[in-house]
Amino acid sequence: MPGIKTSIYDGAILITNDQIDFRGSVVGALVNGAVATGDKTIVTDGTDSAGFSVGDKLINGMNGRAVGIVQTAVTNLITLEKGSLCNIEDNATIEIAPKFECVAIMPLGKTVTNVNNSSTELTVLIPTDRNWFGTLAPNGAAWATHDDMVTRFGTSDEGSNALAASYCFPSGTLIEGRWKAVAVSSGESAIIYVKASPSQTF
Repeated sequence: MPGIKTSIYDGAILITNDQIDFRGSVVGALVNGAVATGDKTIVTDGTDSAGFSVGDKLINGMNGRAVGIVQTAVTNLITLEKGSLCNIEDNATIEIAPKFECVAIMPLGKTVTNVNNSSTELTVLIPTDRNWFGTLAPNGAAWATHDDMVTRFGTSDEGSNALAASYCFPSGTLIEGRWKAVAVSSGESAIIYVKASPSQTF
């Protein structure tokens, strides 16, 4: 039987003076020592592993690639049900695979009466991977040039994909991309259009 879905989005969320973060409560867990494909254990810095639970699906925070499913997580040690599905560099971040992501933003301007509402400042904009612009890198760190100088959407490195934190978007303009977290400045609003994250094999 054919579906009745008519929208390319799964839902829309209005945020005002707020932030929406699809990464959940455990973000920025740093890997302590490189992990090779097939390794079943991941050591993290400090107590970063403590926030993960059995059954969590982990991804590489920078590129969104599937890592594996948590079998056990105690203090600074994670054991995976199978071997890691990808190489992970030392000090890379791992996080729980989000079920949803932002795929479009509609700035609405300021909500304060008698204030110019022609634009909206996006104070936080974290992309799902380096193909998309943002105020921070996909792992939540500052943007920096990386080894893979592959041309991405007309840019030669991710350093030029970073927005100034004070960049404002005109109200009513639809901005499309793929982001993990979005925040607007105080007194401003935006509609966040969400879609289920692409499925991956874990």
